[in-house]
Amino acid sequence: MAIAKHLVTLVEGEIKVQSKAQKGSKFWFTAKLAKQKGPVKSRETHKVCDLHVLVVDDNNTNRQILRLQLQAWNMRPDCAVSGKDALQKMRDTVGQGKPYSLALLDFQMPDMDGLTLARAIKSDPVIAATRLVMLTSHGQLLTPTELQVFGIDSCIIKPAKQSRLFDCLKEVMDRLAAQTSLLQSIAATAATIPLEISPAFGQIRILLAEDNNTNRRIALAQLQKLGYAAQSAENGLEVVRALEEVSYDIILMDCQMPELDGYEATQTIRKREQKLGGSCPWQAPVHIIALTAHAMQGERERCLATGMDDYISKPVRGPDLKAALERWKNGRN
Repeated sequence: MAIAKHLVTLVEGEIKVQSKAQKGSKFWFTAKLAKQKGPVKSRETHKVCDLHVLVVDDNNTNRQILRLQLQAWNMRPDCAVSGKDALQKMRDTVGQGKPYSLALLDFQMPDMDGLTLARAIKSDPVIAATRLVMLTSHGQLLTPTELQVFGIDSCIIKPAKQSRLFDCLKEVMDRLAAQTSLLQSIAATAATIPLEISPAFGQIRILLAEDNNTNRRIALAQLQKLGYAAQSAENGLEVVRALEEVSYDIILMDCQMPELDGYEATQTIRKREQKLGGSCPWQAPVHIIALTAHAMQGERERCLATGMDDYISKPVRGPDLKAALERWKNGRN
């Protein structure tokens, strides 16, 4: 009440209360407000207009409410009653040349819950580009690490107010636009810089382990700008298999990946190097540089304790990447 009274006083008003025993209380206030000059600014609906969206929820009422909300913003919503139904619809629309830009996933569904569905979507390259928003109940809000691991762009608690849902969808699409712009900028910059690869560096074999498509493309462009070529893998299992085929000099290892994360993949590699010794299929020890979104104190120590040789925090910046590669070069000489 003290805060409310202070705010009302700031707008030259007063706050009053009317109370009756066993009846309750009624509060009201007055305020002096200036009339806005010029046209009223409306929400930037043009940024989400005509967006093709899939609503996935086993509850019919929830589906219809979301469908009507999305239609009110001039989006093109479709509905799916289950995870299996959603996967089929998503693949069908890609085949028709009309893929979904975004999907709203209910967290709790029978047979296939929201997290399982998200992982299935991101594991299928045909539909993996779809942006994902998870709808959860109170107490089920996902952590930033879980969002990253499952490839989910945002999470919102049900029932979602229209304004909050709109802002959430707009933010997700704004991030996509920003990432696309960044990729185009990096690609354009890299294209204008002549590559002067020395004979020594031209033969360096680099493997980039990153499950996020956007992050992977940015990192590959950064390496190209520095004069390096690299192969890529999307999870820890692919890293181990690739290393068995090619003796890589450097592995840029994302720490949070599906199937087998960077920590587990590094431990697997180090155990095999110690066990096989001279008969290891690659030149041991391979130099592993951690890529992690965690900026918490002690994360670098955790990476080194796992068996990694160096550490770069995400988002990866060109100077940091260059410095890490130069540290490897200096240690090699």
